[in-house]
Formats: sequence, structure tokens, C-alpha cells
Amino acid sequence: MGPLRPDRRALAVRALDSEIDSVIRAYGTDLAVGLWIGGPTGGAWYERNSDVSYPTASAIKTAYLLELFAAYAHALDAPLPGLDRLLGRDGHPCLAPFSRAQRDDIRHALRGASARKIGRIMMAKTRAANHVYNAAANVATAILGGPAELSRRIRARDPAFAPATVRRYMLADRRPRGENTATAASLAAVLQRLASHRAPGLTHRLVAAAREAMKTTRDRRGGRIYVKTGYLPPHPIIRVWSGWRESGHGSTVCVVMTCQPSRGRRARRRSTDQLVAIVARLRNILLGSARQISAPAHHRRLESSQPHRDSNSHLSPSTYRRLF
Repeated sequence: MGPLRPDRRALAVRALDSEIDSVIRAYGTDLAVGLWIGGPTGGAWYERNSDVSYPTASAIKTAYLLELFAAYAHALDAPLPGLDRLLGRDGHPCLAPFSRAQRDDIRHALRGASARKIGRIMMAKTRAANHVYNAAANVATAILGGPAELSRRIRARDPAFAPATVRRYMLADRRPRGENTATAASLAAVLQRLASHRAPGLTHRLVAAAREAMKTTRDRRGGRIYVKTGYLPPHPIIRVWSGWRESGHGSTVCVVMTCQPSRGRRARRRSTDQLVAIVARLRNILLGSARQISAPAHHRRLESSQPHRDSNSHLSPSTYRRLF
């Protein structure tokens, strides 16, 4: 079948809008949502509130990864200069969020680590305890000059990354400096550079190394899904899914950002559980709609799919669990 006529695409977008509205209404509270879906280059096929900044939780670490690998381009596998000295400074802000026992674990896990190892741990490619996982991002931030300097580096990398802002170390108190934030569009731009194998200032080898450091899984059709999620407990509750699906037919980049004010312990627990399902549902709707809503030039490169209401059948429940 040839490309859909523009009016058919407009109808598909309206249907997608309606389904997303239905999912958000079913949640039954004041949920804030930022959505973006598109190809590995170019603008969005569909977006909603994609220019609004939301807390990112760990989803911003993909931008950290590019900066870490760019800074140590010629020594990805050498011990990071100054890392062991940094790990010995219990009072440093990058280690302050952790207990004494956790800091001992962190030193044991990260001592002598290379940029590649730090990147793989903070992206959840290499399994690690949660405190080690977040400490890897924190020492990367410190080595790159701290939150403000890391923000500057990210913005200088690509104008499309500019809304991404690093204000604090992972797990640090969120009140004094605020959240690390980004827009759905800026997170998507970072993912697009990796999905397209081209990032400003990085060689093909470095981009390939960054892609290799991403957590991945496969769907039933043999496609590969690269993913970086984010979660923050109250206040507010944050759930983010960001990644791209890649197959021989092309790549589809997708970002789902959600932000839910919490109201008490019971409501918080219910909201947290519901948000997992809501984010998965929104992601599945967007990815399942890719063929219907993509720009006509992309149709022949995108894999065929069932209409989005039935599009989840090619991904198993275990695959979805691995994506969070």
C-alpha cells in the first residue's frame, strides 16, 4: 500500500488524540503528560506538551552519557582521572545522598572505573544496586564539572538539547535547587542523535559506544528497543519512558513523560502503581500508531503494524516488564 493521503493521516492523528484523551481521563486526576514520537531525524509525527519542561528522573542520563563519552573520547576504557580521589571524599555532594554502607559499596563497585563502565552502569546496561546505579551518574556529573557545568555542556552540544537542565545530583534533596528537567522534545532530540548514528562533536565510533551502553531488549519481530526510563517518588510522582525501536524497516523514537502530584501515602501508592500502567499504555499507543501518523516519506521504511488498539501483540508481557 502506498503512502496515506494527508487527510487520512489527519484522521489518524485525531483518532490518536481521542485515545490518549481517554487514557488520561481514565486515570481520574490531574495528570500532566508530555509526549513525542517521530523518526530518527526531523520533527515529531505527533506531540503533546512536548515543549513543556517536566522532571526527568533518570531519563536525563542519556544526555550525560554523550557528554561523558565526548569528554573521554580517546580513553573510554582507561581509569577516569580523579575518580578514586573523588570516591574517597565522603562529604562531596555527589556522595552525600548515600549512607556510609552505601558509600562503601559504591567505592568497591566504581573504584578504577573507566568512562565506558560508568556509562554502562548509569544507563542500567550493567546491573547494579540502585545506589551504585545513581552514584555512577553522580560521579560522572562531578567529573564533568558539576550540575551547572554539565547543563552548559549539554546545551552547547546541540541547540535542540537546550531545555535539558541539571540542577542537582541524583537522589539529592529536591528542595534547595529543584528538579532536573527537560522537555519531551529535548529528550527525543538526544535519542534521535543516537538512533541516527550522528551526534554533533562525536565520531561514529563514540556514538556506537554510547548506543552499546544503552539498555536494550528485543520484541517478537526481532526489532531492538533501546530504552532509558525514569522514576521519582513524591512530591510529585514522576514516571518517564524514553527510547527508540529499531528494525530493518527503520527507527521510531518515543518519549512519554508523566507528572502526578501526590496526596497522602495511600493515594501515593495507588498513583505510583497506576502510573506504571498509564505510561506503558501511552507508549504502546504511540509506537503502535507509528505507521498511521508518520510523515508519508517514512511509510515504506516503517514496519507494518496492526491498528494501534491491537498493536501490543508483538511485544510480550516480559518484554514490557524489562523496559521499566
